Amino acid sequence: MEKTNSEKPSKTTIDMKAEERLKIFYKSFVNSNDMMVITDKEGTILDVNPSFERIYGYTKEEVLGKNPRILKSEHSTPELYKEMWDSILQKGYWSGEIINIDKREEEHPVLLSISALRDENGEITHFVGTAVDITEKKNAEERIRELSLFPETNPDLVMKLDKTGNVLYMNPATEKIMETLPVDLKELLPDNLEEKIQSVIKTGEPITGDEKEAKGIFIEYTFALFPDKKSILLRGKDITEPKKMGQKLEEYSKHLETIVKKKTDILKVLYDLEYLLKDVSLEEGLTIIEKSAENLGFGEFVLLILDEDELKTIYGTEPVTDPVVLYVLKKRKPVISKRESGVAAWYPLLYREEMLGVCGFVTSRQFDEDLDHLTLFSSQVARFIGRRKILVEPAVEKMVKGEKQYSLTQGFSYLVEEETPKKSFDIFVDYVTHGISGLCITRTNPKFVKEQYSLKKTPFIWLSTLKTDEYTSTVDLTELSISIKDFVKKSKKSVILLDGIEFLVTRSSFEEVLSFLQSLSEYISLTESIVVIPMSPQTVDVRQLKLLEREMTLFNHS
Repeated sequence: MEKTNSEKPSKTTIDMKAEERLKIFYKSFVNSNDMMVITDKEGTILDVNPSFERIYGYTKEEVLGKNPRILKSEHSTPELYKEMWDSILQKGYWSGEIINIDKREEEHPVLLSISALRDENGEITHFVGTAVDITEKKNAEERIRELSLFPETNPDLVMKLDKTGNVLYMNPATEKIMETLPVDLKELLPDNLEEKIQSVIKTGEPITGDEKEAKGIFIEYTFALFPDKKSILLRGKDITEPKKMGQKLEEYSKHLETIVKKKTDILKVLYDLEYLLKDVSLEEGLTIIEKSAENLGFGEFVLLILDEDELKTIYGTEPVTDPVVLYVLKKRKPVISKRESGVAAWYPLLYREEMLGVCGFVTSRQFDEDLDHLTLFSSQVARFIGRRKILVEPAVEKMVKGEKQYSLTQGFSYLVEEETPKKSFDIFVDYVTHGISGLCITRTNPKFVKEQYSLKKTPFIWLSTLKTDEYTSTVDLTELSISIKDFVKKSKKSVILLDGIEFLVTRSSFEEVLSFLQSLSEYISLTESIVVIPMSPQTVDVRQLKLLEREMTLFNHS
């Protein structure tokens, strides 16, 4: 496998730390033209984007810690909020039109979408709200209503009808539209004409908003009673253009709603993926990755992984000899290529500068602002696969004659307090030379340990940042946890020596290492394996030592 490359990798392809991945995730939130707000599960505002501040007039500092109800207008009824929260809690999201008010108490009609975010246990942790300002749409709807002018000069249709619907007068605009279409008078008049006339004569109340379509022309009629109370003034306004505009606006609103929901869904997929991949096997993780790729909605997902320098297809039908794929492998840079069927985006899978493979999306969709999402997704995939690269296989050393000197209880994690790990290595060697599979995790170069204790088959993990072809190395607590659990699962009965706790504390923190040991001890307690952990009491304070002794069984040197 290629270990070096003279060309410096691109920033977007280097495996990102958690902080860098969150920056990319947050970029979509900050740069969105739509108003976005994030709350905790109680509805307390945790963050808002610049579009929220610009449109609503509040600064971020003014709304943090408050509830979004500060935007509530008098138009929002309890029934609306009940429908909203029933949908969110049952389906995970709600979308609809609502009127909010800004800091100046001015109204803003918006298309609002709210999604619930859940943790790995399915519990709601946060809510994300995205709002699209539809003020222009509402203004357009209002502009289609105008007052009629006097009959002769009025561009709208004006007619006088008797109580049976006979036309007593029509203005020039009515005559012109009949000639232009052409259409006869009956086709032009409202449906159920006589019934509506009688209603106006009886009640004296006008009828408004009565629409009629004639050969593609839309007319909105108003019935009003003449002073003689026996005849009707019928006014008709050509609303064809506003009608078409309204249809287009409705289509656009649905399109915006789709976009907002899709963006929210993508962010949720990326948010959830980090937790779903935690502490799962390679097989389980690849299934989760495939499902997450489908949920991103970009089209066909392709995953190619290097195995002993040979590229193997995990998902998709893309040939491993594709020139673009080979270019990505060689240059370690993402490539966006156009095809007859659409667009393909290819990303190298890099973990700690090691090339693991290539992933890509082949789709008819244009990516544009989705590139950051795909960069983050490929980084998550690379990180997951990279962490599984340090898995080791159990092996048994040649047995020696005689009985074992040590007899520790299966399912226990032992803390051996000693200045040097001599006793711990004695215990470990005693077990592995009596038919028990062992895994040695040590800060000391494995070469010296193997020579000193004549270990031929025992697998080693070197607690080091150096990368060698001879030994697996890591300082990542998650990688160690995965490797130990995988080893124990494969070997059934085993002994694990974890030498170098002091070093791990310097690489992270005591609290993180303690959490790692707590989780490991819990797992070992359910198995037939043993963990031996040497540690110098002088390297930690009294409180820290007591915490370690509480979590593990203290080895009795006597």
